Amino acid sequence: MTIPAAPSFPPILGESGGDRIVRIVRAFNGCSLLNRREDLAGLVCRGVDDESVVTWTTNCCTFALGVLAAAGCDFPALWVPLKNGMEFELLEDLGTYYQAWHIPSPGDVMPPGALIWYEISGENDDHVEFFLSAPDEHGGGGRTNNEITIGNGDFHTSWSRPIHKWLDPSSLRLPDAHVDG
Repeated sequence: MTIPAAPSFPPILGESGGDRIVRIVRAFNGCSLLNRREDLAGLVCRGVDDESVVTWTTNCCTFALGVLAAAGCDFPALWVPLKNGMEFELLEDLGTYYQAWHIPSPGDVMPPGALIWYEISGENDDHVEFFLSAPDEHGGGGRTNNEITIGNGDFHTSWSRPIHKWLDPSSLRLPDAHVDG
């Protein structure tokens, strides 16, 4: 099996880490197993997994991990091959390591680039996607043919799953662009 090259999304001067995450999600809108498969494979494989990872169903968490890696997150476990079925454990560890998880509370305002984790306690149906812009734009994977989509609508639940927690991109210490001078 081949290991696809990971895409590069270097920081842009004045762009926050959350804005870079949004830029990356937008760049992959419409990718699927049927459309721009190689691009999607490069992202979800992060330069360390073989191309079979792009076919794992569903891909919401592998997409999220690929976006965080492409944004420059230096969490060490992002840079070793994934084990199918362990993606949410890796995501949970990443958020804990950076103290980036927030338990939702009334009046929360999530920043662009926040990762929303949906869960029904006791069920094995977790889902993640990114908050992109107010008031209600969000996007991610986990669709038919592992398609990445962006849409508008109530992001407080996903298929009756409430928000379990959300990941604050400002806590991830993503790299910034610098002016040499």
